[in-house]
Amino acid sequence: VHGEATTDKQACNTQPCPIDCVMGDWTSWQLCDKTCGAGTQRRTRGIIVATAFGGKQCSATSETQQCNTQPCPIDCILSVWGEWSKCDKSCGGGITTRTRYIQTAPLYSGKECGETVEKRACNVQPCPVDCVVGDWTTWGSCTVSCGGGRQTRSRSIQVSPEFGGIACPVTREIQACNTQACPIDCVVSRFTRWSECDKTCGGGIRKRSREIRVAAQYGGQACPATEQTRSCNEAPCTLR
Repeated sequence: VHGEATTDKQACNTQPCPIDCVMGDWTSWQLCDKTCGAGTQRRTRGIIVATAFGGKQCSATSETQQCNTQPCPIDCILSVWGEWSKCDKSCGGGITTRTRYIQTAPLYSGKECGETVEKRACNVQPCPVDCVVGDWTTWGSCTVSCGGGRQTRSRSIQVSPEFGGIACPVTREIQACNTQACPIDCVVSRFTRWSECDKTCGGGIRKRSREIRVAAQYGGQACPATEQTRSCNEAPCTLR
């Protein structure tokens, strides 16, 4: 005769089963906090099922990473302009310059430097033009041959003065010439009448004379004889 069943059951491992953490999907990366020069950005994810009863722990719910690691552009930095230099010409249009130097050179596509040298015109007024004259001509003929005359010489103006240039010197000169006294010819009066014969016979002499009115000077024509004689009463005397 068979007996009744003898199997018996009892509960075991009644502790709760471990529950592993279940994470949600990562969000998109947030905007980088810098546009250049190495910034950071963050993203997060939520916990859908929390860890329980010794289940697998949740991993990080946020993480960060570097972003925009490229160097930031460095713009050129220039000093202030220096003083204008002295004009390289005193007239006729010169150049004056001023400079500035590069304090910081541009890098990484930064703003390029502007000009470091600036020029401008100066002293643009025309230069003075001094008078230029030619050589003297030879002296001209004297106006008289003696007694003090005048003769002239001249020179031409080849370049006229302009813009405050040196004025022209004299272009005509006069000087005395032939200052020696002119010759004075002798001037005599007319002869007087012949005198009476100094003898009545036997050969006498008669005379006449003239006076000097103007004596000869400075090589003038000399005076002629001022006295003339001639014979007279040449017939022999007769005895009585």
